[in-house]
Formats: sequence, C-alpha cells, structure tokens
Amino acid sequence: MVKNTINKFSLAFSTLALIISILTFLKTGGIVDIKKQINIMKKDIKEVKSQTEMRMENRSILFDALYDLTDSVDSLKTGNISESKRLINEAIEKIVYVERRLTEK
Repeated sequence: MVKNTINKFSLAFSTLALIISILTFLKTGGIVDIKKQINIMKKDIKEVKSQTEMRMENRSILFDALYDLTDSVDSLKTGNISESKRLINEAIEKIVYVERRLTEK
C-alpha cells in the first residue's frame, strides 16, 4: 500500500516535471533555436554540395587536359607536329580555365 502510494506520487511529480520542462522549452524560444540550427545546416549542406560539384567539374576538365597532352605525345610520335601543338594549346586553355575558376572562388 505504501509502495503503491509512493509510485503514484513519483508518477505525478515526474509528469509535473515533464510539463514544466516542455513549457520552459517553449517559453524560452527553443523551437526558434532549433529552426535556426536546421536552416544553418541546410545552408552548409548546399554550400558543401556546390563545392563538391565544382571540384568534380574541375577534375573532369583537368583529366580532359591530361588526355589532350597524352594525345599530343602520340601525335608527336607519328610526326604530326601541328596536331600536337593544337592539342597542347587546348590542354593549356583547359588548365587556365580551371585556374581562373579557382581564383574566382
């Protein structure tokens, strides 16, 4: 009987403490803080996504430049100097383009 009464008081005080905690959280603007944090996290995620996309594009362009340089060596081996020069110039343009993009950011 005493144990049952203690359990009832314990449940009542626990419920009261929970209600007070929730009301305090709502009154102090806890929801607004959570919304602000969520918006900050969304912004950070978009920024990281944008940076990742740019890195992937830059890598792709640089690999294309590398392939152009490889093709220019093959052209030199076959004796086609003008084609080799053209491929080297294309590779340089791609590298300069990536460099410009990196300095803009």
